[in-house]
Amino acid sequence: MVNIDPLKNPFPIDWPAKNKMPGMDPVGLIQLIESEGVEVTWESAAKCPCSVSASRYSARSDCPQCHGKGYVFHHAQETLALIQQFSEEHKMINQPFIWDNGDIMMTMRAEHCPARYDRITLTNARMNITATMARKAPRAVHSGDTAYEPLNVPIFPKTITKKDANRVEVVTNYDVFYLQGQDATTLEPLSVLVEGTDYTVDYDSDGLGRLNWAIGDLKVTGTPSVPDSDTPAVGALFSISYFTRPVYRVSAWTHTVRETTDHHKNPGGSNLPMPVQFKASLEVDLRDAVGGGT
Repeated sequence: MVNIDPLKNPFPIDWPAKNKMPGMDPVGLIQLIESEGVEVTWESAAKCPCSVSASRYSARSDCPQCHGKGYVFHHAQETLALIQQFSEEHKMINQPFIWDNGDIMMTMRAEHCPARYDRITLTNARMNITATMARKAPRAVHSGDTAYEPLNVPIFPKTITKKDANRVEVVTNYDVFYLQGQDATTLEPLSVLVEGTDYTVDYDSDGLGRLNWAIGDLKVTGTPSVPDSDTPAVGALFSISYFTRPVYRVSAWTHTVRETTDHHKNPGGSNLPMPVQFKASLEVDLRDAVGGGT
């Protein structure tokens, strides 16, 4: 062992302590994660093979697997994370109405440690997301057809219970609360669409929804066989606001997995894995293919 100058460092490296990591209680922190942590879905990120064949190792914009993002996600796992801090950049960047993403600091057990670029979804949280997109779904032409729009970030409704004028509790699910298309020829806005009349939201067994244009594409109120709905044409733009789950991408990984030695009630010591802390950025790019499909 290297001799330590007591004038510069009066505490030698073998200074007796019950825990080799003073001020940090691994067991207590793990218990805190278990008791106060929120439910999250953690997905591992892998580099898409299309990036290797593209110039300068960038992803192909027409890749059917990663859709130009460069990464695919696999091995989804449910776990708990302790949220310690939210941060948000309130000033606009680059151009008007373009906002910087929000960040979050999380701590997870060492057994469930994510790597950089992994995806973390807050399972029981909701956020309001607004986007302008071009319709990709083919139009429905026959009864029974579906026209699922790949929104990429799935619809996740928010349930609100409130009392009406007679003090009776009413349960309402809010999912898509604004949807309006654009005329492909004149580029003028069309009328605001109504759920159940111009579109529907179809949910899977996990409660995740996707937009279906079919009821609007097939709506006829005047001349038979002539669509009478303001659902956007294929390729035309539409604006949509809806509830979804917050999705974060691990952006800062400050250290590796590590262990400490705890001598509490065990003179010989026992190895304890230290929970890991990481920073993640909110994912707001709807071009990533999540929850879409036909």
